[in-house]
Amino acid sequence: MIQMGIDRLPTYLGTPRSPYPLAIFRIAFGLLMFCSQIRFLAKGWVADLYIDPPFHFPYRGFEWVQVLPGSWIYALVICCALCALLIALGLIYRLATISFFLSFTYLELIDKTWYLNHYYFNSLVGFLMIFIPAHRAWSLEYIIRGRKVPLAVPQWSLWILQFQLGIVYVFAGIAKLKYDWLIKGEPMKTWLSARTDFPLIGTYFDSDWMAYLFSWGGALYDLFIVFFLLNRRTRRGCYFPFGCFHGL
Repeated sequence: MIQMGIDRLPTYLGTPRSPYPLAIFRIAFGLLMFCSQIRFLAKGWVADLYIDPPFHFPYRGFEWVQVLPGSWIYALVICCALCALLIALGLIYRLATISFFLSFTYLELIDKTWYLNHYYFNSLVGFLMIFIPAHRAWSLEYIIRGRKVPLAVPQWSLWILQFQLGIVYVFAGIAKLKYDWLIKGEPMKTWLSARTDFPLIGTYFDSDWMAYLFSWGGALYDLFIVFFLLNRRTRRGCYFPFGCFHGL
């Protein structure tokens, strides 16, 4: 089915692969980022975080990144949301990925006190998406062009996303190898005790053993889940704990 695309790929880009995993990732990433920006607008966070504060704390070297005047900051957030939707749809993909990366990263650079590692990760993935041909299947762009057969994608485009995701998990595990997290069970004790209304298991959240279970379990999970997912023999067995971990 993808033989036409295989013939067009130069060998130095790696072994041609099916485009569908990247297409699924593109759609999921685009929709999540779209919902994220709509959530900012719906909850009034644009005004709370960008417009109302009289002063912002810029990153070193990015002091030139300032809040846009008036309603322009709303226009930037809306632009970011629309670009994310275009990514999910696979329409004007290259322009959409470039615009999303620039707009999303600009918003995050306005104030360093809002830093979240998830947002930093989103910027990194947005940058990688510029170069990754994730629009070669299930995209409006290819439908408009009249392509009936999706083109294959080079192996590196899958590896680079796996590598980036692996960095997140492994370094999250390394960051947990410290006295407070493993010996004192903090901040899990504080976080869990404030969420005793959680369904089914919430009644145990004020117990020390539960805090240590989450602390040690989280550290071991982050350190080793990548290697289990990369191994075909253990991959399927990881899906359930993977879903539970992120669901919690």
